[in-house]
Amino acid sequence: MDWLTDSLKEELLEAGRRQKEADARGEACKLPVLTYVVLGGVGRWLLAAVSPDDPDIAFGLCHLSGGLPELGYIRLSEMAQLRNAHGIAPFEDSMFKQADRLDVTEYADMARITGQIGLHFTYRGE
Repeated sequence: MDWLTDSLKEELLEAGRRQKEADARGEACKLPVLTYVVLGGVGRWLLAAVSPDDPDIAFGLCHLSGGLPELGYIRLSEMAQLRNAHGIAPFEDSMFKQADRLDVTEYADMARITGQIGLHFTYRGE
């Protein structure tokens, strides 16, 4: 997981803690997209949380080439081992920060409509 900064790892863990607490209370929890991870030409992930019980498991929206975008879980250790045809590993795109206030499920809804995780829409709310 060395491609994620320590501060980003902590943000993802904190989001996971909030999700776990909300689940225990039977409440919904808004999870903002915290990072955008790219595997050139192979896949994109919008990560929103990391499990406090297993920091290797992340939750977010995934879109692998040839498939449909879906919300789900991925092992960060497995993600770090992925490579595209040119040998490039996934990397965190630190330029993608305009989604701080957007719930990952809203991206999932848009992805189901468009068939892809798009960066062409932005959140304009307060």
